[in-house]
Amino acid sequence: MKSWSKASAVILRRPIQMLGTLLMTTACAAIAEPVDLQTYLSTEGPYADAVFPYGPAPSQRAEFFAPSGEKKGRSPVVILIHGGCWQSRYGGLAQFRSLAAAFAQHGIAAWNIEYRRVDEIGGGFPGTYNDISSAINELTRNAETLHVDLTRVVAVGHSAGAQLALWAASRSRIPESSPLWVNAPLRIPAVVSLGGLPDLRDDADVIRRSCGVSAEMLTGEPDEARRDVFADTSPIDLLPAGSAL
Repeated sequence: MKSWSKASAVILRRPIQMLGTLLMTTACAAIAEPVDLQTYLSTEGPYADAVFPYGPAPSQRAEFFAPSGEKKGRSPVVILIHGGCWQSRYGGLAQFRSLAAAFAQHGIAAWNIEYRRVDEIGGGFPGTYNDISSAINELTRNAETLHVDLTRVVAVGHSAGAQLALWAASRSRIPESSPLWVNAPLRIPAVVSLGGLPDLRDDADVIRRSCGVSAEMLTGEPDEARRDVFADTSPIDLLPAGSAL
């Protein structure tokens, strides 16, 4: 597959059309209308079929939604990474459950990831990124038990979660000297980015104004061993990633 870039992107029409349909049918009634933050935070989807802790912190867990219908071999799987300005006060996991359940109803397993954010102990750089890697590794470890096909996987992220989804698909380009390096990361051939900010370098001001989060919280501070802090955190700097957007 071609790699996504600033100038062009390969549009995966079927996944995006499906996502649009699922969002319309699960997140709204007859007409979509804006909701305030409190209404949004009070929204929860159905409970997952199973929960997998991947670390000791309460936020270090992933929810599995099993696909409906008769099982014929292994199911494709979607990795869901919610947004919320990289801050726990904006929720995310519970609100993504409706989307996860909708994918499951269409025969696609869903892996709904929770992770430590910048306002949690251990969150930010490098903890948030390490949590995403650990959560995906947990999916890989349990793939056979869950009957999912890791050759048919797509990541869907919203806002801050889209940045993390794009980053997750680019991990093979992170050098071994980086604290974010992982051995043999799962290949994610396609990413659906919803309102994502893939360029932490150029989007730093937008992130600060919109979320009140400084780039340093997401990239860490430079040092002699790691002078360019965007090289392993900003998806746009990790191109070509071998994934389609």
